[in-house]
Amino acid sequence: MLVELKPTKREHEDILISALMRRAWAASSNVLSAGLKRLIPAFEALYASMTPEQQKRADKVFGQHQHPSHG
Repeated sequence: MLVELKPTKREHEDILISALMRRAWAASSNVLSAGLKRLIPAFEALYASMTPEQQKRADKVFGQHQHPSHG
């Protein structure tokens, strides 16, 4: 015998809230990703124009211990 279980009103609300939160998170992730896609080329160009000493300082500031251009 198969018993159909229906969610309570509270469970239904929790499911809807969870779905809305996931959508909001996805939307904010997409906005962040789009912004980074625009910023990364600008920062790469800036980094490439720096002297090796400036690159070392930038690496320290941003927590990078090795950058691909350093080898």
